[in-house]
Amino acid sequence: MCDINMADLVPNEPPKGLADWCNKKRKVNLLIYKVGYYYEPLEDRNKKCVKCKCTACGAVTMQEYTKLNNRIGFIHSKTGEEIFGNKKTTCPECNSRTRQQFR
Repeated sequence: MCDINMADLVPNEPPKGLADWCNKKRKVNLLIYKVGYYYEPLEDRNKKCVKCKCTACGAVTMQEYTKLNNRIGFIHSKTGEEIFGNKKTTCPECNSRTRQQFR
């Protein structure tokens, strides 16, 4: 049997410049979104929202939550359109063309 622990061979930190290299190779910018909550003081409760992170600029924005036929999406704060699934749109902060990806 092999006495080498493979976990010891994996580095703890990525090589220098890996993030820059990945950003250069990426063909499509994504707007990654997931369900989150924020506190609404006038109603004294937490409300659902969608937290979006743009891979082009790194900005994290909170958008209005919407759901249609068990599909989670959001209402774009600048254009007002409902975004579901893999639809093309723009980042609310930097206006770069993106695709959505739900996590």
